Amino acid sequence: AVAQDEAPITGCATATFRPVVCATIAVVKPAIQLAKTMPAQVLQCDPIPVKLVVKNSGSSALTGVRVTDTLPEGLVADGAAGAKTFEVGDLAPGQSRELAFTAKATRTGSFVNPAKATSTQGVEAVADASVTVVKPALAVACQTPATRTVEALNATFTEFIGRPFDVCWEVKNTGNAPSANAVLEVSIPAGLTFRSATEGGATSGGKAVWNLGALAPGAAKKVCATFAAANSGNFAFEASTAGACAEPAKTACSV
Repeated sequence: AVAQDEAPITGCATATFRPVVCATIAVVKPAIQLAKTMPAQVLQCDPIPVKLVVKNSGSSALTGVRVTDTLPEGLVADGAAGAKTFEVGDLAPGQSRELAFTAKATRTGSFVNPAKATSTQGVEAVADASVTVVKPALAVACQTPATRTVEALNATFTEFIGRPFDVCWEVKNTGNAPSANAVLEVSIPAGLTFRSATEGGATSGGKAVWNLGALAPGAAKKVCATFAAANSGNFAFEASTAGACAEPAKTACSV
């Protein structure tokens, strides 16, 4: 500025301010995830391990988390059919919980096992897994010297005293799973002498025994034993076979 006259000049100034107060509101979103795993295939006699993993995949805490696994007809858990329920409780954001149980199959077939996770926030997630249950099934048939047909059952055929003769048995896996540790046992009738056997058969406790090993689905194994009779008579052979996870099977024939 430039003064116009020779005199004091007084200048005034003012200052003002506006106070500012801020508040932050966090906006969060609830979300939940569920994953499920189980074996693709099991034997009917084996347990079925089921694993569930529930996770809070959102940005807010979850409360009252519950996981329900619905068992289809043919599967049971703890001896009961229906549903298996887990009360998980609260999950913080990013937190997960692993759940597990063991199911059991009452029959063979394919099963789809759905599960669902919920919370009090109204979010939910579903997951499912499938398992195929298989089982070996053994059948045994007796073959006597006259016909050698597997259909010959409970039939009587004639041999001569003192002359060695063979009796054969065929064990077949008619199921849809391998049969491990299959064994064939044949009671040796009193009055007959055991001479020999094919496929490593041996006598034990008055029986001819064969360890057949594993039989694939549809596979069959034939074994024979040689006997001789010191006296005349009707001699009945009772045979039974069993394997891992397979029901025992029996047959009978006479000479």
